[in-house]
Amino acid sequence: ASSWDTVSNPLNDHPLVAVDPPTITDQPDAVSVTQGQTAHLHVAADVHTGGGTPSYQWKKSGEPVANATSADLEVQVNSDADTGDYTVDVTSWAGTVTSDTAAVAILPAPTSNGLRYSFDGVNATVMGCVGAGASTVTIPDTITVNAIDRPVVAIDAYALASETALTHLSIGNNIRAIGLSAFQNDSALAEVTLGDSVESIDAMAFGFTTSLQAVTIPSSVTSINPRSFLSSGLTDLTVDSNNQQFKDIGGVLFNKSGTTLVSYPAGRSATTYSIPFDTLTVGEAAFVANGALTSMVVGNNVTTIQSYAFQSATSLADLTIGSSVQTIGDGAFSGTEALTAVRLFCNTPTFGNSVFSSSGSGPVYYLSSSDGDWPESLNGRDFVAVDGPVITSLT
Repeated sequence: ASSWDTVSNPLNDHPLVAVDPPTITDQPDAVSVTQGQTAHLHVAADVHTGGGTPSYQWKKSGEPVANATSADLEVQVNSDADTGDYTVDVTSWAGTVTSDTAAVAILPAPTSNGLRYSFDGVNATVMGCVGAGASTVTIPDTITVNAIDRPVVAIDAYALASETALTHLSIGNNIRAIGLSAFQNDSALAEVTLGDSVESIDAMAFGFTTSLQAVTIPSSVTSINPRSFLSSGLTDLTVDSNNQQFKDIGGVLFNKSGTTLVSYPAGRSATTYSIPFDTLTVGEAAFVANGALTSMVVGNNVTTIQSYAFQSATSLADLTIGSSVQTIGDGAFSGTEALTAVRLFCNTPTFGNSVFSSSGSGPVYYLSSSDGDWPESLNGRDFVAVDGPVITSLT
């Protein structure tokens, strides 16, 4: 470049100015974060007068990182796969310079009360147990991180799943979310106390907790997946009277107005159940995997049976559906292997997909006086119009 310093352009007598490649003025620093946090990397460079606008390309272990073309890079560190050595190429028209290496690493997870946590800089999430075999677990309201008390606000998916020695669980008052399958297959779990800030309980959170018979839902809960307690030993779901989204009727979970049956406790041994008069909707998966009910009358006020409402209710043999039902959702009675007697008092409802898939054999009877175009068959079951003794009045 020095040979250009004194050369003049013979065409217009303007001097030619040498431009060097970019110079990095602020190298990216190594970053260590707890699992689940975001690592922030930054570079600053001088492209010199005449260098134009710089471009950037971040690399991990020498390979370009997709869409990483600015002076800043955010790395979501969810696992060891996100860690490693990062560099950035800074380019102007005069050339390219590569930064020093910045290592991104995962800090050891915080631990407290025999539990592991992730930490996002503000809040902590329960990720699992330290070791195994505890019979009692108390999830604290806070843990201390870097000498500061931080709230514990969530329990991650599968965090304490298959902890077969766990019998007693107390969930702290800052927990807002209980994740997917968080306590699934904790077969000895018999007592659960939910904190007064829990807002959501995800699918299978307490699935297959076969020793769990009763749970009280606090006033804070606004979302309960209908499969939260799938195949548990639960016989009663009690809801705090101040809850604005849910209530229980005789230990069965309903929405606050009582118009939707949300979840029938999986561990009940009763062979029949009468849906309350005010109920209009049997909710998605409300009776899923129930093994005790043998007969069911869906009364005359119910208009909707949602998807998978009775899926895999393996003992259900006798089903009567009342006069107001308009919709029967996908797979509503799929897997009801014992179901032989089906009687419909309604006009032709809208049928979802696979309503009777993998269910028992036998026809579906409907009133010949009903309105609508009935199918000849559905999922291997013939539809038969009758007037007489096969159908009896609902009680």
